[in-house]
Amino acid sequence: MNILYITHFFPPELNGGARRVSDLASEWVRQGHGVTIATGFPTHPTGIVPPQYKKRWLVEESHEGVHVLRAKKFNVPNKGFIPRIVNHISSALSAFLVGIFHNADYDVIIATSPPLFMGFSGVLLKFFKNIPLVFEVRDLWPQQAIDLGVLHNPLIIWLSRKLEHFFYWSADHIVVVTEESKKTLIGQKIPSSKISVIRNGVNVDAFCSPNVQDIKKEFSIEEKILITYCGTFGLSQGLQIILEAAKRLSDDGADRFHFLFAGDGAEKESMISYVQENNLKNVIILPTQPFEKMESFYRSSDIHIVPLRRLPLFKHTIPSKIYEIMACSGAMICMVDGECRSIIEEARAGVFVEPENVAQLCSFLITLDKETITAFKSLGENGRNWVKKYCDRREQAKMYISVLKGLVLRQIQ
Repeated sequence: MNILYITHFFPPELNGGARRVSDLASEWVRQGHGVTIATGFPTHPTGIVPPQYKKRWLVEESHEGVHVLRAKKFNVPNKGFIPRIVNHISSALSAFLVGIFHNADYDVIIATSPPLFMGFSGVLLKFFKNIPLVFEVRDLWPQQAIDLGVLHNPLIIWLSRKLEHFFYWSADHIVVVTEESKKTLIGQKIPSSKISVIRNGVNVDAFCSPNVQDIKKEFSIEEKILITYCGTFGLSQGLQIILEAAKRLSDDGADRFHFLFAGDGAEKESMISYVQENNLKNVIILPTQPFEKMESFYRSSDIHIVPLRRLPLFKHTIPSKIYEIMACSGAMICMVDGECRSIIEEARAGVFVEPENVAQLCSFLITLDKETITAFKSLGENGRNWVKKYCDRREQAKMYISVLKGLVLRQIQ
């Protein structure tokens, strides 16, 4: 089978969407399929074009056996609504042009969202190439933008919803990553038979390096309980709550805790300002780390915090980082209600704290000391066993291929 995968994000970008596409595509290649990625130059989240792509319009690469075609797009940092929309539209246009002019016979197209505008590329390529389209929905847009208060103009909301439904109905099949997302689409009159759930997951074997760096030693905090967040510093995460917890614990003299943030995003500057204004000596903020170093952070940390804002939409959001944390035997504080909470509780890989509830977070942390943290960290092994059994990316790739083969077969018939 020959697959065209249209995506806004792809490595070396480090977010969950990029990792999902990369893992699935490389696994399909190992299974004997052909995969072409149509994407833009890697600029997330800084908006800065790497030197090797400057003054170029199209670059052809190979990534773990996957054929990658990158095209120039309008690049901006991950902040500001209008610039980001322009960036998303230009990325969709670039992906379409790559797909239409690349001389290859594809059996199926996958267009992955967000951003929602990737649906344009998928629908147009479906029309021109006369092959089936799978619309992959990792997050529900525009609902997420509405709930976060980013999108509030009634006309734009109406147009966005019309666009969303147009993509759903135009696609031959829809893949979502949570059961709750499937229920939401069924509630929008999309037939259940048209929707498949293929969760995010992890290649567990990618997290078994014998050369793990001791992050606590690197920052001279060996005696501290290290609490870590790695990921996007955006509106969705509500990281201000974690900083407030750090401040309260510091003010109360609970100096056994140290908080480490690694990542980038729209809220980073305000987070740094908060740390400086409150003179927080128990907080470290680092840039986005290379994927190769993530295992060191996961294994060196005593506690991982996985937060999202307290919004109804996030009850069917599962941050993809939980699978990598579990693969590294990391124990979590889950501050995401709904399906993510259910996974952590089923796996017995951590504890649940109400989203945006700084008092509850501090109350739990204050119970931990050098003895009880050992018992908490032991929950990480439960998570590793669970993710190996239920969320192996190789098995998910096989499930996905079965969906694609069925779609292509129906097209032939």
